[in-house]
Amino acid sequence: MEPIQRRTARVIPVSPRGRVLLLRGHDPAVPNQSYWFTIGGRIEPGETARQAAVREMREEVGIVVDENDLRGPFHEGEHNYSFGGLEYHSTSAFFTVALPEDSVHPMGLPGEIITETRWWSPADVWHEPVSNQHIPHIVALAAATTRTAQRPRVG
Repeated sequence: MEPIQRRTARVIPVSPRGRVLLLRGHDPAVPNQSYWFTIGGRIEPGETARQAAVREMREEVGIVVDENDLRGPFHEGEHNYSFGGLEYHSTSAFFTVALPEDSVHPMGLPGEIITETRWWSPADVWHEPVSNQHIPHIVALAAATTRTAQRPRVG
């Protein structure tokens, strides 16, 4: 059976300290194996990637951002994964948004799938279970991209 094709928008909030916000959760089909992942999900029909990113921020962590607050996409990637007993092939657009760490409660919005939120130093993500083997590289790129964008211009 061919995997389900899915376009997604992902958002990586980056704090002024260069830390990134990730969610911890699990596949409902494998509830005893948790992992860290980025905010985001499917781009709905008629929705742009930016609109989906804004919606996912609101749905997954309860934070409302404006499309103009998003930077990017700074990365686009593809990966295969299983979720809920189904196989997917995802094409993802990754955005960043500058966000103070006190904007998100440490436990975020626990639910059926999301069980924790945490701010991470990008270097620490390399040693954690993640949903996609490329996440450590992508969050490091997000932090570097956002810090560069936040620097004042000189000259």
